[in-house]
Amino acid sequence: MRGALLILALAAVSLVGWAQTAEGLIAQADAIFQELWATEYSPEAHVALQARLQEAISLYEQALALDEANVHVLVMLARCYYTLADMFLAEDGDKKAAYIQGQGYGERALRADPTFVQIEEGQGFVAAVQACENLEAIYWTYANWPRKDE
Repeated sequence: MRGALLILALAAVSLVGWAQTAEGLIAQADAIFQELWATEYSPEAHVALQARLQEAISLYEQALALDEANVHVLVMLARCYYTLADMFLAEDGDKKAAYIQGQGYGERALRADPTFVQIEEGQGFVAAVQACENLEAIYWTYANWPRKDE
């Protein structure tokens, strides 16, 4: 019995340690986001779904603190802030702030590519976007961009 408890305790400690790596935090955030994406929205579930989305955002931001150039995390934060503003925020100021954050994360995802930065510096932002192959980063950057001015 004591051996089983020791094994459970060690497993719990190792899971906590795993979760504190960027990879562990990303895996947790991805799982939460996928759960949200698969859940049918209802007014009754609004508060709970928003809380889960904000939990995913927090985990992605923690992961970003450990790995500042992680393009997947930057894209997911752009997507999460878009979703937060589009589905859950009611106040115009709150929505605008979320869209601005989403756009910022999207731009960081684009600029994580040295080729994008080189083209942007030489030929401008539009040329860099035209040459960019990261469609997710482009999409979520532009999804947030015009919405902040509504």
